[in-house]
Amino acid sequence: MRLIPPRLEKWFSTLLDRVVPLLCCSFLRPNIVSGTGCFFHIAAGILLFRGYFFPAGVLILLGGILDLLDGKLARLTRRDTAYGAVFDATMDRAGELAMYLGIGGYFVVHRMVPGLIVTALATAGSFMVSYVRARAESYNIPCGIGVLRRPDRILLIGLGALTNALSLPIQKPVLALMPIISVPHRLLPVPLIIALLIIAVLAPVTVAQRLRHVRRWQSLLLP
Repeated sequence: MRLIPPRLEKWFSTLLDRVVPLLCCSFLRPNIVSGTGCFFHIAAGILLFRGYFFPAGVLILLGGILDLLDGKLARLTRRDTAYGAVFDATMDRAGELAMYLGIGGYFVVHRMVPGLIVTALATAGSFMVSYVRARAESYNIPCGIGVLRRPDRILLIGLGALTNALSLPIQKPVLALMPIISVPHRLLPVPLIIALLIIAVLAPVTVAQRLRHVRRWQSLLLP
């Protein structure tokens, strides 16, 4: 079971396969692509903190695409080294943390406690998913499975930010009525909250799926 339909994922992967040979002809190296993707996500975190959801969403999705390209580029150019894999994983964690910190900072500044709680749960769940995979692969057990992988999380946060920006024209008339109906002048960024809530719920499910996968794999290796 996957959040992104396999057919859509396969189509997008095939599309990226056509782009990678063009990058091989340039000066770009896999680590540069990984670092650029991390930079995009850090910049998105700053924009999220400031409440600029639309450009943040664009940068998040662009960074996610670069995250998919770097591995393909490394394999095609035969630069898939141990250092490159560790560097890529480090950039992934740093970029993802920057996004969550930006969202959490926005909720802190605007005193939106429910949003902050959901962000904390999503952050913890996301890093647990990545941790289980890292530990499993340290024992040579492939563990890139689960309903909520990193591309799924990036897509959810990116679309949540974009959708939140598009919903602002609807929110503004409601905000204008707040003094009349005596409601505080703050509205939760609902689309982004929904995206984070999905992550907070599905991340523990993914952790359980990966732990079960590791247990099954181990049983196959035992005599």
